[in-house]
Amino acid sequence: MSAAPTVTDQQPEEDVPFYKTVKRSFRDVSLEGGVQTDQFCEACDAVIQFFDLFNNAAFSVVQNDLSSKIAKVRERLAAKPGQSRTLEELLINEKEEGVPFATGALTWLLRSLKFTTLGLGLNLASPKEELSTSMTKAYDRTLRPYHGFMIRPLFRLAMNVCPYRAKFYPSLGEPQEVVMVELDHWLAGLEVILQRMTEFYKAGTYGSI
Repeated sequence: MSAAPTVTDQQPEEDVPFYKTVKRSFRDVSLEGGVQTDQFCEACDAVIQFFDLFNNAAFSVVQNDLSSKIAKVRERLAAKPGQSRTLEELLINEKEEGVPFATGALTWLLRSLKFTTLGLGLNLASPKEELSTSMTKAYDRTLRPYHGFMIRPLFRLAMNVCPYRAKFYPSLGEPQEVVMVELDHWLAGLEVILQRMTEFYKAGTYGSI
């Protein structure tokens, strides 16, 4: 039996790019017959992981908000899987039942995702703009109109402590050219879902996201 390796014998673990830690990308969520609820929630889990990379406790307010909304959608799916297979079915059936248990949570979840993709999209389109600026613009255009005066300062604080882009994007992993392509795909998949759900909300008078 060989001796256990000493500290000097052990090789340091390689950093794993963010996209390789994601169980499901938004571009891999099935849209056949509607947005598959279980797959959508699995893809949403990665958004919480994503904000870990911002490396600031102020973003816990964003992460906790996302976590609670995802949990409620999953709770509905577990309770009534036959009526909640897709996000569209969930909305339709809860409206008919007159008990919108997860509808509100889903609406806020979609708004948060809209904020996320808009903020990153703005930043990627403006190479000289810092994340704090892009995310603040996105917040003002998405979540802020729906937040009350007590919640706005908490989110504003989070926007102000975004990491510098020079540190943030390398934290997604290497090689950067591959990682950035994967990030584009991730965001593009999310944008397709958001567009689809925006149109569904409008057509079914479920409110706005």
